[in-house]
Amino acid sequence: MNKIKKSFLICHRGALGDFILTWPSILLLRRNFPEHKFIGLGRPNYMKLAVNLEIVDEWHDAESARMLDFFENGIITEELGRPEKGVLWLKDAKKTADLLRKNSACSFAPLDPFPSEKIHVAEFHVREISKCLQIKESFAPISLIPEHSFPFKNIIFIHPGSGSPNKNYSPEFYLETAKFAEDHFKIPVKFILGPVEMEKGTSKFFPADETFTPENSSALADILGGAFLFIGNDSGVSHLAGFLGVPSIVLYKNTDPEIWGAIGRKTAYLKNPLQEDALKNLKDFFVSGNIF
Repeated sequence: MNKIKKSFLICHRGALGDFILTWPSILLLRRNFPEHKFIGLGRPNYMKLAVNLEIVDEWHDAESARMLDFFENGIITEELGRPEKGVLWLKDAKKTADLLRKNSACSFAPLDPFPSEKIHVAEFHVREISKCLQIKESFAPISLIPEHSFPFKNIIFIHPGSGSPNKNYSPEFYLETAKFAEDHFKIPVKFILGPVEMEKGTSKFFPADETFTPENSSALADILGGAFLFIGNDSGVSHLAGFLGVPSIVLYKNTDPEIWGAIGRKTAYLKNPLQEDALKNLKDFFVSGNIF
C-alpha cells in the first residue's frame, strides 16, 4: 500500500510580482522538505504559472466560495487535504493562523507580505522562512533560482506598463527606446501589453502588429522565455522575466530596487525619476556593450 505523501500548504493572494518574490523562499522549503507535496492557495492565474514552473505541485483558488471557511473560520476544506505544514503570506496572517491551529494539527507560519525594514523583499522572505521553519543553511535568494533553458528568440521585448501609473514613463519613451534598441542591436523589438494596459487603452500608442497581449501569466512566460533582451518597469512582468533568466533591464522610476528589485542572474536596474535621464542612461547602457 502506497504511503500518503505529506503536504505543505502555501497561501499567497497578492500580485504577480509580490508572489514571484516569495518563490526563492518556497524553493528553499522544497529543498528542505523534499518528501512533501506543495499545495498553492491563491489567484488561479498565478498559481497555474507556479505549477508550470514547479514552484508548487497543485493549486486551489483562494477566492472561491469553498475557501471562505478557510479564511473566515480557520477550517481546512476537504480538497486541501490534511497539510502537515503551511506558510501564510497574508495581511492578517496571525489571526488566520490562530484560527487554523484550533481546527487542525497543521503548523502554520504566519508571515508578513512585506518587510517593515529596508531589506530586499526576497531576502526578507528567505530569512523569515528560515527562522520559522528552523532552516540552518543560509542562501542568497538568487542562488535558489533554477537555471531555465528556453529556445533562443532573436527578439527584444518591452513592457511599457505596471500596476501603478506612477511607475511608468510616457508611451513616447518606450517607442523611442524601441527605435534606439532596434537600430543598435539590429534585432526586432516587440511590445507586451497586459490586462492593465489594455483596460487603460494603452494599446492605441503601440503598433498592433508589433504587440503581444498574452491571455494569462503562463502564456506570458512562454513569450518571454529565451528572449534576447527584456526592458520593463517595476512590474510583475519584469519579475517574471528576471526569474526566467531573460537578460533584463528594469526601470525604477519611484520605487527602490534595493527593496523591490527583480531577481535574476541577468538583471540590471536603472533608477531614474526623470524621463529624460532614464532615456539617456538606458541608451548609454546599450552603447557601453555591457549587456550581460
